[in-house]
Amino acid sequence: MKPYKFDDSGSRQLRSFRDEPSDLKRGIEIGIDIGEVLKLADYWFDGLIYELGCSGTNSTGPGTDTRGQPRAGSHFPISEKPGSPGSIRTLAITGNFPATISEEQKLQTSHLTKEGIPMREHLLELTDYHFWATRKILEHIAGLPDPVYRQPLVSIFPSLAEVVKHLYDVDQNWLSRMHPGYRKAAGDLDSVSGAMDAFAALRKEMAGFLETQDPESMIRYRNSKGAEFANRLEEIIHHMVNHGTYHRGNIAAMIRQLGHPGVSSDYIVYLRERGREQERKA
Repeated sequence: MKPYKFDDSGSRQLRSFRDEPSDLKRGIEIGIDIGEVLKLADYWFDGLIYELGCSGTNSTGPGTDTRGQPRAGSHFPISEKPGSPGSIRTLAITGNFPATISEEQKLQTSHLTKEGIPMREHLLELTDYHFWATRKILEHIAGLPDPVYRQPLVSIFPSLAEVVKHLYDVDQNWLSRMHPGYRKAAGDLDSVSGAMDAFAALRKEMAGFLETQDPESMIRYRNSKGAEFANRLEEIIHHMVNHGTYHRGNIAAMIRQLGHPGVSSDYIVYLRERGREQERKA
């Protein structure tokens, strides 16, 4: 791989990338012209750049334009001078807090993802994707010959219906662990239409609950074997979505095993569909 080379005429340093592409290693130190920084910022998301040397009157930083003003669409707080190494904006990007940072600053950034997106918003999007993907699969199954959903086969589950029931049961289990006030619904998952209705209701319950919760809150619960555990709410949501992706993969393989084409339920497809829908509404 050829090393990256930049013009250092601006006598500034771009240091220590966070969440960099695989061909950039943390800890590199290179000279860079400020104009090159702006080009990079145009192509890389705001959270990529960790720190800019910001001495002087024309300092710019991640999430700002050439005048040092917040760029449109920036998720980062703007209460302090944009781009200054100790600002809330820079801390939100890096997620690394020096020993001297105040507790107030920690509180202002603890709810952000590494890209500076509010964690609650991030979890709501992941959860929405999770239920969108399951519905996508169910809609596809609904268009296949009627016996397919309950047709027996030798696989990781005895039928597609059993995988769907497992997904539903596990999603309900996690919601009841996070939200003690939630009461599990029976749900009619013996038919595809019944399964879609059950997941639609659960999707609404889950979103309504998450909209009011602190992603950092600690959830204490017992697993199916009675063992006690504790995890942050955000960790549980990531696990639930990952679990769903795994079993939707099972379903895709089983559909092909039954001689039918599958359907994509990838996250990137969800984003594209959502983008088109937002454009239609605009």
